[in-house]
Amino acid sequence: KECDWSSDVCSSDLMLIHPHMGHAFQALTDDTVVSYLVTAEFDPQSEKGISPFCPEIGIEWDGALPQLVSDKDVAAPTLRQQADAGHLPPH
Repeated sequence: KECDWSSDVCSSDLMLIHPHMGHAFQALTDDTVVSYLVTAEFDPQSEKGISPFCPEIGIEWDGALPQLVSDKDVAAPTLRQQADAGHLPPH
């Protein structure tokens, strides 16, 4: 496995994620609200998605909860595919 991921049950009203940081979430309650504060207008050309089911990342989703996944995320490439295409920043 090439990368690490972490899981956190957010019990506060706010979670900040650094710009350009990959992120995904799984709601634990039906009344979950997710809002994004962004640093710039959406630019689809600069958007770089990675599949939330990417085996290289290996996120352990709770299979007992329903999964509502966008078409964009379903079609997203794996981490390896993005790296091979040169779409990831150096680390």
